[in-house]
Amino acid sequence: MELYQKKKLKNLLSFLVVTNTLLFLVMAYFHMLSTDPKSAVFVDFWGRFTVYSLWFICFEAYQKYVGNEQRVKL
Repeated sequence: MELYQKKKLKNLLSFLVVTNTLLFLVMAYFHMLSTDPKSAVFVDFWGRFTVYSLWFICFEAYQKYVGNEQRVKL
């Protein structure tokens, strides 16, 4: 895989993760997530994915702006 393709893939994945995180947080803030017991598993999974994404985003931002080296490389 060429450097251009890696950068393009990294940007696409970053965009998807940030978009997913913002979508979930906005829906949670406005109480738009279903409280139906049948969808609880999906909402729980989506919430966990969002929290892990936030941790990853914060870690990468910390490494970029505070630390001297990046730990995650694609």
